[in-house]
Amino acid sequence: MNTNDRNTFPAAKEGGPVSGAPSCVFCSFLPRCPSGSLKLSFSVYPFPMNAKTKWNTKKEWNIKTKRNARIKYMTDKTSCAGRIRLRAAVARTVVAASRIMVRTAMAILFLLTAVLLYQIYMENHFQIYDSALRFHVRAASDGAEEQELKLKVRDEVLAVLRPAADRAESAGELKTEVEKMLPDIVQTAAETLRENGSEDAVRVSVVQERFPARRYGKMFFPAGVYEALRVDIGAAQGHNWWCAIYPELCYNAEESSALSEKGGEDVERDLSRKESQVLFGKKGRFRIRILEWFSELAS
Repeated sequence: MNTNDRNTFPAAKEGGPVSGAPSCVFCSFLPRCPSGSLKLSFSVYPFPMNAKTKWNTKKEWNIKTKRNARIKYMTDKTSCAGRIRLRAAVARTVVAASRIMVRTAMAILFLLTAVLLYQIYMENHFQIYDSALRFHVRAASDGAEEQELKLKVRDEVLAVLRPAADRAESAGELKTEVEKMLPDIVQTAAETLRENGSEDAVRVSVVQERFPARRYGKMFFPAGVYEALRVDIGAAQGHNWWCAIYPELCYNAEESSALSEKGGEDVERDLSRKESQVLFGKKGRFRIRILEWFSELAS
């Protein structure tokens, strides 16, 4: 073996330690990233140990290589920790969002259950369902002319009903009067249609039907089944108009959102104080607002 062979060392394998070279001990001090992302890629050139002219070059190369290797290690280590922190942050965000969604769903479910139970309570205990006579007019279609005819028929029918409503002392009494007046109501509605150039048929009846929750001025009518005078014009496929003819609420079409003086007296007489306070918004405002909101969503 010649001198040059004895004083040189072979090139290091990529990413591995250098063997047979005392000057390459710097490879052993480098710890690795736990994820194994650090891969050193460099080669050690055969510098003759007895060539003094090459020593400075080799020393500078070793220092530079060590510095580059340390920088790369720190970068990879930071990269590994950054990825771990990012994944942890994403996981925490997902967990927090899931908790918020679950709590929101539970709150909505609880609210729906409470509203449903309160609606059932009102329908079973409130006297307004038996102490009111509603009024329902259904237009032939949603066309502008048909909707205008609906309002004209409404006004004429209310004018016919007003004397009976003024005499009635209860919803049952007014219902009896209205049933006797059905032929007159049909004739009035038909004449109104003919005067306005419509040939639609009219059907008038006293029925039990379900009304949505509605607020008329200060008074709230909960959703439920009421006795009602219903007027159907033609196919009755258009938008509805509904109100109450007992207590007196709708006889002045321009002020249909206000109870008359007699209507207020009838409500005080027919309903309990607790129920009146709820229907006029003096108690349970939040529950009533929720009922109105759900009624609007359903309509």
